[in-house]
Amino acid sequence: MNYQIENDEIILLEEQVLLLPFSKNTKLIITNKKILFLKKKGLFNKKLKPIEIIPLENIKNYKDKIQVKQNKTTVILQTIEKNIEFSCSNKLTAKKVVEEIINAKTGTNILQRRKKKLKKVINVVNDTKDIVLTVGAIFVALKGIITKKK
Repeated sequence: MNYQIENDEIILLEEQVLLLPFSKNTKLIITNKKILFLKKKGLFNKKLKPIEIIPLENIKNYKDKIQVKQNKTTVILQTIEKNIEFSCSNKLTAKKVVEEIINAKTGTNILQRRKKKLKKVINVVNDTKDIVLTVGAIFVALKGIITKKK
């Protein structure tokens, strides 16, 4: 396994995590192309060796939601091949890791995603307002017709 960072690849986050179920102390690197789990190996000259390399396209997506969850300090990442579970040092770090995985997979940040959701809500409100105005106009017109018939 080669974990070489490519020229057009950007490191978005580096953290120390425990890769479960074996509680291996592992270095997590999230880039704009992949997620790496690295472990120091060797007796004297310890070098980082890849344990897992996950291309971002292998992360599952269901109903426009990236399949990564946080449960306290534990993060569960669903990929095409398997689920990967790892533990962070605290809840805040776990939240930061989850957000960065979503950012990397979607190519956006949380602010951009919230802005997009807000625009959808505003569009629904505007559409609803238009429907209410139309129904109101029909009601007034029908009331006028019924009143004239009397």
